[in-house]
Amino acid sequence: MKANLKTSIGFVFLLLSACTVNGPGQNIEPVAVPVQKIPKVPPQADTESSQNPPLTALKNGRTLRLVRIMDGGSCKDNRQGAKGVFLLYAEPTDVERIKHEQGAKVFTGFEKRLETIASTALQEAINGINFDEDPFSLGEDDAQSKLSLQLSNFFRSAVASPLDSFSKTTTLTVDVVSFPPSFIFFREGCNAKLLQSEN
Repeated sequence: MKANLKTSIGFVFLLLSACTVNGPGQNIEPVAVPVQKIPKVPPQADTESSQNPPLTALKNGRTLRLVRIMDGGSCKDNRQGAKGVFLLYAEPTDVERIKHEQGAKVFTGFEKRLETIASTALQEAINGINFDEDPFSLGEDDAQSKLSLQLSNFFRSAVASPLDSFSKTTTLTVDVVSFPPSFIFFREGCNAKLLQSEN
């Protein structure tokens, strides 16, 4: 039994040494293992999933900076409506140039015009939404996500042309985008006065 044990141990050592020693004519060269690079995430890629608004946005190849967060809400009728946050972005060099040329007070008028543009676009967007429960939704989160997507798309479409006109007349590059994580939808009892007081 002891002889068998010694033989077994010797055999194991022989196998181990065979695994670690290069045989004749074998040259081991280092193999380059490709390192996976982590892709850079574009600044706007996490807009919808993140709970914090992005500080920058791209428009026509220009980087705009977040300058204001606006609350907004509107009712489609006495039952249905929505409220949420909308982000105002502006091109920093345009802002500085206009401040230098026209003074900082000019931005008060700009803000009022942009608020009007955003609230009109929001009303148009809410009027276009189908608030009825989607029979194909996979639950409340899925239904909320679908409504958020509808509102974002309608708002984007409604705000595009007025913003272009604003930029042409003021020479200030701006963008107003919705922030879907902030949306709250009402299917019953939407009250415009209540929405305004909450905002």
